Amino acid sequence: MFTDSKTFHAELKGRDLRTAAEGFDVIYYAEGLSGTVTAVERGNYRGLFVDGQNVSGTDPVLLADSKMLAHVPLLLAKEPIVALTVGYGTGTTSGSMLLHDVDVHAVEIEEKIIEAAPLFSKVNYASYADPDLDIVLDDARNYIATTDEKFSVIVTDVTNLKYKRNPYLYTREYFEIMQGALTVDGVAAAWLPVGGLSFNDLRTLIATFDSVFPHTTAWYFTQFPTHFIILVGTPEPTRVNLTEMKDTTDEVERDLQSLSVDNVYELASMLLLGESDVDSLVDGAPIHTDNRPILEYSDMDLYNVVDVAPNLGRLIEFQQEDLLAYFVGGEHQLAELEDHFDLYKGHYLDYVRLYEQQRRN
Repeated sequence: MFTDSKTFHAELKGRDLRTAAEGFDVIYYAEGLSGTVTAVERGNYRGLFVDGQNVSGTDPVLLADSKMLAHVPLLLAKEPIVALTVGYGTGTTSGSMLLHDVDVHAVEIEEKIIEAAPLFSKVNYASYADPDLDIVLDDARNYIATTDEKFSVIVTDVTNLKYKRNPYLYTREYFEIMQGALTVDGVAAAWLPVGGLSFNDLRTLIATFDSVFPHTTAWYFTQFPTHFIILVGTPEPTRVNLTEMKDTTDEVERDLQSLSVDNVYELASMLLLGESDVDSLVDGAPIHTDNRPILEYSDMDLYNVVDVAPNLGRLIEFQQEDLLAYFVGGEHQLAELEDHFDLYKGHYLDYVRLYEQQRRN
């Protein structure tokens, strides 16, 4: 036991306090102005960390995270021209956005993250070198609030809510800034964690987004369980033409197939909650604001919890709408989509039940 600061610092002298990445090779390390950036490798996996927070990587779940945040809102947008992603990370979201033949802006606060981007060229398609990508080194809120650009799509993709000032990228005021930078028919999207927070905090996150974007829908990946949902805010009620969506998905088919998404029905059936479902979910939930940043301080005992099944199960309980009503198509198309909705909802429920059984045992 250390009795005074002099003894404490004497004991520390010469000791390396960094935690070893057991089983991983560190392939990049740099101390930036806003954080310490590390890239690690083991086998075919590469991961990007900022101050110890895993922000992105090449495993299937993290790739689904990055790629679907690009594809879902851009496939829902009408003739998108310019898209913005908040947070460059490995550059995978930007790379997938560029496949939609749009100009892309990526606002990133830490320059060392950009420096590490070539290490992830297999998944970001060298987006960092693409002339249609404008990487902006700036604070996201400042950039969105001051730019003269109007965006067809804006997506927010940040790490753990408890990391530094990330909660201020989920306040009502921030979403209002996003809304102000969108075109008249622009689409907003936000990555939300499903694990690592209570269901009440998840409700607050969704309620805050929905308070600015009243036509909000929630989307969840179909091919395997993931740790996130994507909220999408549209200026009018969502109505998807399945034929038009198929034509658009054909243009990004290879990227979707890398996630085992092989047809338009697998993509469309990612719709988890419709607008009325979301409204029922958030009814009475408090709002996260700049002056009352409740998410920044709540549920610290759940920090870094990875279990998603409990919150996913409760989200499914609010799935009461006929989700087919959000789609336009022929009789065969709608029947095929309905089968996919039933299939994947069954998979979700099986996943939740298996988790509960394992906990009881």
